Amino acid sequence: TAAQSQVECGPAEPEAITLEIVVLPCPHERHASMLRCALIVTVLFAECSLLLAAEKELYSRFSQETFQSAKDGSLKYRFLKPAGLSEAGDAKKFPLVVFLHGAGERGDDNTKQLVHGVTKFAADDYLKKYPCFVIAPQCPSGKRWVEVDWSLSSHRMPEKMSDPLRLTMELIASLEKSLPIDSSRIYITGLSMGGYGTWDAI
Repeated sequence: TAAQSQVECGPAEPEAITLEIVVLPCPHERHASMLRCALIVTVLFAECSLLLAAEKELYSRFSQETFQSAKDGSLKYRFLKPAGLSEAGDAKKFPLVVFLHGAGERGDDNTKQLVHGVTKFAADDYLKKYPCFVIAPQCPSGKRWVEVDWSLSSHRMPEKMSDPLRLTMELIASLEKSLPIDSSRIYITGLSMGGYGTWDAI
């Protein structure tokens, strides 16, 4: 009988796991099968722990920030600086990437918006090959990047921006003034609910 075990890996705090394997002779095939299953599950937990530790390292490279609007409201966001920024000098400018998350990552923990893909920019190879500023704002619970009915097959862009998207645009303008950002290379991308925000922002 085949035994399956599912292990969920996420951004939770990884736990240290010590793996010690002792193989004992089993007089019955059933006992041997159970031992093999237990060994597989233990190895999966160990691999999951290593993945969580690596993901946590990427999360930590994004600083936790809060933008306070001069007009009204505030916006939590995560911020990544390009590699080599301190050595670049005043003349060099870098692209800015804006990532808008989906509906499931709304909240105020300033962490969930990093779950899907954007941490790739913090990987060592990406930092070296694609140096850029990255911001990942978090839309508050109950809000949307674009306040439209998602059940409709199409929608017209609202005359007024939603508060989270307005604050994101204000944040971009503020960073352009304070950081060496190349204004001709500002990129915005998003998934699901963030796709709505991307189209309307453009």
